[in-house]
This record gives sequence, structure tokens and C-alpha cells, in this order.
Amino acid sequence: MDIDNFVVEITQFRCTHKATMGLFELINLLKKINAEFGTDIDQQYVMQSVVDYFFQTTAKYFKIQGFTFFLFVVLPFLTQIFNTDLTEDQVQLCLHISMLTQLLFFILELIQFKVYRQSYFEFNNLTEVLMFALYLWYYIERLGNLSSTLPRFQKAEVSTIDNQFKFSLLQASILILGSLKVLSFMRVYKEFGQLVKLMTKVIRDMLVFCIFFFYWLFFASFMYDMLGSKIDGADYQGLPPQSFHFIQAFRNSLGDIAVPTYDNYWGTFEGNTKAWVMVQVIWFTFFAMQMFLSVMLLNFLIAIIS
Repeated sequence: MDIDNFVVEITQFRCTHKATMGLFELINLLKKINAEFGTDIDQQYVMQSVVDYFFQTTAKYFKIQGFTFFLFVVLPFLTQIFNTDLTEDQVQLCLHISMLTQLLFFILELIQFKVYRQSYFEFNNLTEVLMFALYLWYYIERLGNLSSTLPRFQKAEVSTIDNQFKFSLLQASILILGSLKVLSFMRVYKEFGQLVKLMTKVIRDMLVFCIFFFYWLFFASFMYDMLGSKIDGADYQGLPPQSFHFIQAFRNSLGDIAVPTYDNYWGTFEGNTKAWVMVQVIWFTFFAMQMFLSVMLLNFLIAIIS
């Protein structure tokens, strides 16, 4: 087989398979080129041409998908949530547009599954399937309740909490999965793709640090609670008292500093030597945790990301 015939063959392969070529197929194709022509065919010109061709066609395909998803899924979805001046017919129109577009994307997922089989099951594909399932559920529920689903427009009644709970979680989940899908489409643009890649790498690099960081947050919260330092619960209504010190330790580590209080000692046993010692211990713990969490660990994080 000569080079020209081989290029014709792979072009026919691309026209036959409407789905975009995956990494697995591209690697196999490059292996076939090496097997037929060796590793020095025209200084890899054919191989580079094949890679460029598939990248350009796949990038164009993803750009069209990205614009379609944003215009006919994201915008109608957000419009029917945040535009409270819409009539019920307009809300239904937004829901129908986004649902039909989601259905088209789901059909593409089924085509990809038919082509890739077991290699289909990766994170991005699974999130898209999950998003379709959640949006279908949301679509059915929303058609039965066309009034505003934003909590600030709901009456403070027990009868409305069920709808608030259901729609708030569904909408938040769809927004998160939709944002991930938009990021996947942005990867085909060189500038945005670099940012998405860096963000993914930073998140992976941060995982071990976060485990270590939260370990010391728990340590600080246990220390403050055992030593008798108090936290005003006005900012943490609805949360268990055990979480007050943990959240405040987290806020302190980010620079939102609140000094410790010790009413258990100074307000009750003022002038007592043991109470005075406990106050000094609380302040020493506060300064030690600030130096460790705010200065040392966050500088470690900067070093890891760099």
C-alpha cells in the first residue's frame, strides 16, 4: 500500500464513522502507519497530517456542539429560573427547547457508546449521562410547577419546603454538571484549553494537601473546644455547635480572623490564677494555629501549585 492509497483509506474511515475519533482509534491508526511505512516516512509528514486533520475536524465538531449546548440548553435553563417576568407559556418554551437539545446530546452519547463500548465509560461521558437523567427528572417536575423556583420568592410556609428542597438541589446539580460540560467544550480552544488543563492539574495536586490541611483544621477545632474558647453561634444558625470551631478555624486560616473568647474563665473566675493560665494557653494556641495554618500551610499550597 502506498501513501496516497493509505490517506484515501483513512479519509473513508473518517467519513464512515460520524462520531469523533477517540484517542484509542487514533493511536491504532498511527501504529498502522508505522507498520506500513516505518517510522521515517517523509519525516513523519503523513503522520503529522493525519493528526492535524483529525484534530481540526474534531475541534470544529466540538465547537458546534459547545455553541449549541450553551444557546439551547444553558441559556433557556437559566432564563426560566432567574427571569421571574416570564409567563407560564414562556417557561414551558424554555423547558421544551432545553429538553429537546438535551435529548439530541443524549442520542450522540448513545452513538458514542455503540462505537466505543467499554472505553466509553470515562468521567466526562458518565457526567453527561447523569446530567440527562437529572434534567429529565427536573423537566417533568418543573412542568407541574411553573411558578418561580427561587427560594427568595417562596412563602415561608411548611408546605413550600418540599418544593424548595427538590428544585434547589436539582437545579444546583444540573448547573454543576452543565458547567463541567461547558469546560469540556472549552478545551478545543487553545487559550481556554490550557486553563482547563491547569485547573484539572491543580485540583489533582491539591487532593493530598487538602487532606493534610483539614486534618489540622480538625486538630485546631478540638483544641479550642477542649480549652474552653467560645464561638458566637449567631453566624452559624442551624449548624451543630461542634462545627463552630472548625468553621472559624477555616475562616481564620483564610484571613477572616476572629479572636478567641474565654468567658468560661475570665468572666466567671476573674483574678483566679488557674483561669489566667488557661487564658494564656488559649492565646498561645490561637497564635500557633495562625502561624501554622495561615502562613506555613498556605505557602506550602502555593509551592505545590507553582
